[in-house]
Parts: sequence; structure tokens; C-alpha cells
Amino acid sequence: IIRNLLRVALAAEKLPEEVLIRALSPVAFERTRVGPDGLPVEERDEGAAFFAGFASSMLLMFSIIFTASALVQTVAEDKENRMIEVLLTSTKPLWLLAGKVVAVGLAGLLTVSVWVGSIVAIVPLIFDAIPDAPDLALDPIVLLWVVVYFVSGYFVAAVILAGIGAASSSVREATQLSVIVAMPMA
Repeated sequence: IIRNLLRVALAAEKLPEEVLIRALSPVAFERTRVGPDGLPVEERDEGAAFFAGFASSMLLMFSIIFTASALVQTVAEDKENRMIEVLLTSTKPLWLLAGKVVAVGLAGLLTVSVWVGSIVAIVPLIFDAIPDAPDLALDPIVLLWVVVYFVSGYFVAAVILAGIGAASSSVREATQLSVIVAMPMA
């Protein structure tokens, strides 16, 4: 109110009334993008799409690395506690390691599913805060690709890190060696 009173007091004598009204009213800009044909083009917010893709790729990367790192710890713990010797009396080493890889991988996939389910449950609340959120429609094919990338990325990381866990003599040594491998994976 004080700002408008000062504007009126300073400009009332020098400006015509219609210019003074435009000077005191708030400015409302409208942005329009024009295409090559000279017609207005509907504009999409690329920042929101980039953030959604970036966040989902980080979620995927961290889940793969954390899940494969859990595999390193289980393999190294079994070796350090000499439980592996008991287990190897009843099964072949390849089947034992394959079972560990699949079991820990399914646990990681369950974790990712819970995260995605939580995000799906929270998204309706976010729609009120982000006006362009409904434009971020998620294609079911993209979800299928996320599962494919998780499974393939996990198996590559799991095999490498399980080999580190099997080759090391303690959990501490396996964890230190797994960081050397996990950093380039990230």
C-alpha cells in the first residue's frame, strides 16, 4: 500500500490517468513459444521430466549397488564363520552361489518394488504441489525396461562382487575391495 501511495504521489502529476493505472496494477506476463510455422506451440516442462528420469536412475543404481554389496557380505560372512564348509558338504559351490545371487536379487527387487509402490502412493499428494506433475505419464513399457535393467545390472554387479566375497578372507576385506569395484559401477 505504501509503495503504491508513493508511486501515485510521484507520478500522478506527470502521467495520464490510464498510464498511471497500468503502472500501479501488477504485471501479468504470458509466455508463448512460436513454432517454425508461426503458430503457437504447446510447451512442456523438460525440467520435471529430467528430474523424474534422474531420480529413477539414481534409485536404480543405488538399489543395484546396495543389493550386490549385501551379497558380498553374506558370502564373506559364510566364509569367515566357516559356514561355507558345512554348506558345501550338501551342495555344489556353483549352486550355492547361484542360490545366494538369486535370493539376494529377489530381496533387492522386492525393495525396489516397495519404493516404487510408496512413490505411487505419494504421487497424488505431490500433484497439488507441482502443477506439471500430471504431464509426467509413465509408460508401462518404461517400467518393464526398469525391471530388465535392474535384473541385468544386478547380475553383472552380483557376480563380480560375489567373486570378491569368495576370494577375500574377511568381511572387512571384502567390503574394502567391493568399494573399489562399486565406484566405477556408479
